[in-house]
Amino acid sequence: MKTFILAKLSLVSLLAFSLSLNTVGSAAIAQETETATPESSESVEQNVDNAQQQLQQAQEEAQDAIQSTGSAAEEGLEATGQATTQAAEAAQENINAAAQAAQEEIDQAAQQAQQEIAQTVQEINQRSNWGWLGLFGLFGLLGLMKGGKSSDARHQSDISASTKETMMNK
Repeated sequence: MKTFILAKLSLVSLLAFSLSLNTVGSAAIAQETETATPESSESVEQNVDNAQQQLQQAQEEAQDAIQSTGSAAEEGLEATGQATTQAAEAAQENINAAAQAAQEEIDQAAQQAQQEIAQTVQEINQRSNWGWLGLFGLFGLLGLMKGGKSSDARHQSDISASTKETMMNK
């Protein structure tokens, strides 16, 4: 909106300047073509003075338009800078909020996983019957103790004697 107003103001200033130049030029040409009389020379001087005043006014208006355009541009840049800063701050706040929400979700997922693991371990421990393992271990120990050493030694001597005979026969 400010840009439109500035452009409009600049255009009006330029038009006023060009019209004043056009008036001065046409007045000077008209004065030259007329016959030189004392009255006409006074009117020429008045026309020239009027033209100079109009030129000065047009120049002042142009300078004012340039200054207002510059100040409006500065205001626009300041507003843009402030809007950019606010947008950056809002984006940073959104990033921080998203990061915090993600961290909370990760923490909740980790706690849920720990609970599920603990439940699984507990179920496995409840299903396991360690008593059977102990009972089989006792049976194995009893089986080792039942045989005795003398029967094993006799059995080994019988095997070694039969192997000696078969080796001699060969």
